[in-house]
Amino acid sequence: MFVYIYDHAKQDWIEAEDLFPHDVALLIENDQRKVYFYSGSKCKAEEREQGLQSSQDILNKFPSYSLEILSDVIPLKIQAEIDLLLGENIDASRFKEDRTISMNFLMIFGLLYSLSFLLILINSFRVIGWTIENNILMPSHEVFEENFALSIIFAWITIGIGGVYALNSLITRRIFLIICAVVSEGIILGVFFYLQKGIAIFSLDSGYTDPYLIPRLQIMLFVMWMCIAWISSTAAIGINIRVILKHTVQNTKQQLSLDEMRLSAKPTILRDKTIVELKEIEE
Repeated sequence: MFVYIYDHAKQDWIEAEDLFPHDVALLIENDQRKVYFYSGSKCKAEEREQGLQSSQDILNKFPSYSLEILSDVIPLKIQAEIDLLLGENIDASRFKEDRTISMNFLMIFGLLYSLSFLLILINSFRVIGWTIENNILMPSHEVFEENFALSIIFAWITIGIGGVYALNSLITRRIFLIICAVVSEGIILGVFFYLQKGIAIFSLDSGYTDPYLIPRLQIMLFVMWMCIAWISSTAAIGINIRVILKHTVQNTKQQLSLDEMRLSAKPTILRDKTIVELKEIEE
């Protein structure tokens, strides 16, 4: 199979032995007298139309060949050939989606959210240091209210950061990123309403005495739930950040020409050969 890439600058077709996602190409099968028109996933609509017009002009000179435009449904044999032509010699990072400003902010506010939530968790661990006797923790009303008030303040801050985080996920218009952001925001809202219950979180057999008499087991369960909440929300944020880093690339605003992008791949013999005219194939 012969492969010709459309050079938009020269408005001509150049022989090649590999493809790039931004290419417009003709795949020629001499045995079946067929020419397949290929346009990559990164190809611009304007370039595709130019290449299609040029290919039709060329095919008018070769009436024995038929032109087939490849769309979403591609014959298995041709798809296998395309996959082979795309090959391993392409630097995949060049064809990742550009990382937008909202994605950068999403990662930044995700980290800030996790750190802010961590302050709630650290403050929650302080309850373990309350006075204990016979597995009963005995914080005074003042100490208890001070601890929970501080956690609620941190929760308000985290909710605000989470709101900005969720807003940036909406701007990206990526469903997966939005879902993870909504999960994180939902968790901190749940923690906030949980903390608002105050002493009602615990079942006190002795009633609301001063100091409170809170069973150690209930305190440990409280800390455990706070740990689970922080780990879950942080995991959702970590997944989002990993997805962004894996599937996007920071745009450095350095635009390479098509020739530069092609030459950045592994050198091939055909790039050093004299360009073969399409009419030679007919012969």
